[in-house]
Amino acid sequence: PAEPTPCEKYLQLYQSGHLQVRRSDSSHWELKCTICPKWIKTSVPSRRPLSIPNHFSVLEGHIRSRTCTAYPARASTAPPIPSPRKASPFMAKYGRSSSLPLEASSAQSAPVPMVIVQTCPGSPVDWPVQVGSFTETFPFHRIGAQPGSLSFDVEMHNRGTKIVGFSKQCTGEAQLNSCCPQCTKIPAEVQKLADLALQADSRINHRYLS
Repeated sequence: PAEPTPCEKYLQLYQSGHLQVRRSDSSHWELKCTICPKWIKTSVPSRRPLSIPNHFSVLEGHIRSRTCTAYPARASTAPPIPSPRKASPFMAKYGRSSSLPLEASSAQSAPVPMVIVQTCPGSPVDWPVQVGSFTETFPFHRIGAQPGSLSFDVEMHNRGTKIVGFSKQCTGEAQLNSCCPQCTKIPAEVQKLADLALQADSRINHRYLS
């Protein structure tokens, strides 16, 4: 198999709980550099989950740039600490390695406590109208603030095998391994739309039902 890219490795670190993230004041995700103590701001809104390698490209760019203060440069001002072994290349670059020998691992300082934020996964949408595709029969034009619009503001994401909805008021945080309180309202609203679609007159062209 092909070697994972740095961004793919950062995604794996995040998904395994070994990469710190937090929300900035502007409601975007920030990533903790694995080399220096800086927090790197991303363009990903905090109401969206960090789910693809490209979300970590800004972290890769930071680590490759001169703005990232490498560990050896910071350590030069402190008394040297003898180490029985040289850290692996993965540890030097990405901050963690599960293949280090036991004696090398024990010589390292204790890990800094991390704040793990579980992001809202959105709400799966069950759209039972079978006479046309989801994009043909779902009333997207009724999403908004106009009179007669849907009672919720939502974004639909096609994940290939399923449709996932995110409320425009999504808080970005999951609750009890589920979506946020705003996104939990989506299934009931979608069911109302589906009932109206299924009850439509048989002479209606369902491709234009919305």
